[in-house]
Amino acid sequence: MLSKVLGLQRKTVREWGHNPNFENMPQHARTTCNYALVALSREEIKRIMTNDSQAPGITARQFIEEILLKDLSPEEKLKIISSTKFRSQFLNLLS
Repeated sequence: MLSKVLGLQRKTVREWGHNPNFENMPQHARTTCNYALVALSREEIKRIMTNDSQAPGITARQFIEEILLKDLSPEEKLKIISSTKFRSQFLNLLS
């Protein structure tokens, strides 16, 4: 199931461990699993498992606008975007 939800090969997931704890699972995969559990319904997870689902496409700009800039005033958006740390935060968020 994890390989389908995360879009990874089964072999990769098997390397994380042989029990439900997946002690060798990388942190980014754990974070992605947590997001998936919050965002996806049981029905959507079942559709992913049966290849009856296709993830929606989104651009990096759409993602950043939705995650970082939603509900901010124009002044707040400008402050975030013009920050010297924005580029590294942006790349970190996308990775």
